[in-house]
Amino acid sequence: MMKSKDEILDLLNELTSCAAVSGAEENMISLLQKNLSPYGDVYVDSINNVFCTFGEGKHYLLDAHIDEIGMIVTEITDDGFIKVAKCGGIDSRILLANEVSVWSKKEIYGVVSTIPPHLQKDSDKKRSGY
Repeated sequence: MMKSKDEILDLLNELTSCAAVSGAEENMISLLQKNLSPYGDVYVDSINNVFCTFGEGKHYLLDAHIDEIGMIVTEITDDGFIKVAKCGGIDSRILLANEVSVWSKKEIYGVVSTIPPHLQKDSDKKRSGY
C-alpha cells in the first residue's frame, strides 16, 4: 500500500500531535492499532509495547518511545491558575510563554506563565518561576 506524500504528511501530523504523556499512552496505542491493522496482526503486551507482525521474509523493526514528556496537574488555585509537576525530563527554563493543553473531560488550552511582576511578593522575585 503505497501512500502519497500528502497521506504521509497527514499521518506524521496525526502521530506527532497525539497526546501520550508518560502513564497515559492509551491515545497513541489506539492510533497505532488503527494505522497498523491494515498491514498485519497488531497486539499490545502488558507493558504497552505495540507489535505488528506480517508476512514472511525480511522484516524491519521500528523502535521508538510511545510516550512523551509532559506535566501533571497538582493544584488548581482559587484564582484559576493551574500548578503542575514534571512528568519526564522537562527543562523548566524553556517553558515560559509556551502553549499547553490540559487533558481532562475536554481539552483546555493555556500558556505557561509566572506571577506578574506587579503581583509578586519579594520572595517571588528571587525565584526563576519553577
